[in-house]
Amino acid sequence: MDLIFIEFYRSFFMAIRYPTNFVIQVVMSVSLFYLLLMGGGMFHSEVIEVKRVELMLVNYFFWTIALPTISSIPQSIEEDAKAGTFEQVLQSVYSTAFLFYIRGLAHCLLQIVISLCILSVLIIVTGVVPQITWQVCISIFSVILTALGMSLLIGGLGVRVKRTGMVIAALQLPLLYLLIFPFEQQFTNSGVEWWLFLPFVADSIQARHLVMSGELNIKYYFYSYSMLLVWTIVGAGGFVGMLRYTKKRAKTNGY
Repeated sequence: MDLIFIEFYRSFFMAIRYPTNFVIQVVMSVSLFYLLLMGGGMFHSEVIEVKRVELMLVNYFFWTIALPTISSIPQSIEEDAKAGTFEQVLQSVYSTAFLFYIRGLAHCLLQIVISLCILSVLIIVTGVVPQITWQVCISIFSVILTALGMSLLIGGLGVRVKRTGMVIAALQLPLLYLLIFPFEQQFTNSGVEWWLFLPFVADSIQARHLVMSGELNIKYYFYSYSMLLVWTIVGAGGFVGMLRYTKKRAKTNGY
């Protein structure tokens, strides 16, 4: 717990030190959401389709948490590499994977606060208040931990190449697509629900059902937490494997 507090304090200090980044993130996120609304045709004669907007707000809230969480560990590795402190991190009493996982978690806790600020602005702009119940919070928790697993995997790549900005940039739109596309409605004739094996999809479907009808389906929790477990194992394994590979070639201090 002390380590989480220290890393959260570190992330918070960095955030308040550069408040412009916070303002830009809020403005960009609100602008993108407005463009999505316009592109989806949800404004008709100035009348908002409330339920659809509420649904988009919830899934977009997921996205504003998931994307920064995925980028947290590789960004932290890149920052340490730039500052020349990555070798010191490797000498920590904690395992490197665990330390960066805690860093990612601390960054995510701060990002939740930022995402809530974004959501508050969107509520003011749209006039729609999404119902984020405890069932939806279970899905949010799954999104966070799945994103951390993916962050570890990309972080493993970052250990080797240090620069992963293009990878994160390439993930932005596909991730948004996974969270807002109604797979279960578009592939009704499919014999196998293959889309449930994609990350975050089961979480977004569960949220969609809860918002639209209040229906809770345990099946989606099963798939979402199964994907959470898979991505955590793959992420941790990929990170540790790439770290060992890089250490053997004595390339941990390059940038």
